[in-house]
This record gives sequence, C-alpha cells and structure tokens, in this order.
Amino acid sequence: MKILFVCTGNVFRSMSAEYCLKKYIRDMGIKNVSVSSAGITAKKEPIHPEVIIDLQKLGISCKKHTQRKLTKEILAKNDLVIAMAYIHKKFIKEKFGITVPLFNAIAIGKNTSIYDIEDIVRNYAIDKKAVNTYIGKTITYIYTKTPALYKKIEKLM
Repeated sequence: MKILFVCTGNVFRSMSAEYCLKKYIRDMGIKNVSVSSAGITAKKEPIHPEVIIDLQKLGISCKKHTQRKLTKEILAKNDLVIAMAYIHKKFIKEKFGITVPLFNAIAIGKNTSIYDIEDIVRNYAIDKKAVNTYIGKTITYIYTKTPALYKKIEKLM
C-alpha cells in the first residue's frame, strides 16, 4: 500500500505525518507499506528548525526530506491520500476530482483539520515562542495519533 499525506508547503504537517508513520511501520516491522508527502503549493522554503528539533526528539530524522508539489502523477501513484486540513481536501477535490479523507477523520473519527502555524499563531512572524510551542504540540499530536491512524488504515487494506 502506498500512502500520501498532503498539506500546504510539505515542510511541516504532511512531512511530519510521513516521517512519523515511516517510523511506526519500521518499529512495528510492517512490510509492503510506503509513505510519502506533498504540498498543494510547496513553494521552495526550508524546514523550520523547530520541526527538525521536535522530530529528532522522537528519534526521527527528516534530513533526507525533499519538498514536492502535489501533481496528478503523484496522486495516481498512491493508494490512499490523506489531507491534513480541510483546505487540502477541498483543493484535491476541486483540482483533481478526488475525494480524500482528513488525517483526523481516520485517526480520531472527527472531520477536523490540523491547522498550519499561520492559522493558529496570530503574530507568527514575531512570536517565535508561540510558533515553536505550536510546532511541538502539532508534531507530538501527529506522532501520538499515528498508531490509531495506521490501525484504521490497516482495515482498509
């Protein structure tokens, strides 16, 4: 099974979901599952240093991550596409005619978004502490929900 996570820039939420699930399947000895991620805009930008730090705290390295923009070819190569937020789900439906589930819909049974930094931290350009706190909470959330997410995905296989 090939699983694709989608967010906006592919340097925070979808990337974190990709690497958390890769770690989970590796730790559990699961075979025949590949995981990747992409962004609906994916404008060239670096991974926020706090994302790298918080993933490293979980034993995850994202140094090999290559940011990529979502295309119909990428979508076609995957069996399951998971949107991180409603705007990604809507974009995929409108641009590619494909209905995809949200991360939270699968993981916790709630059709809710995992929001980007700019959506939550009002003064994100100057409030570094709030940005770092939000990144840490979001990555921890994705990481802790990954086992439940995979168990639900497994039932689809």
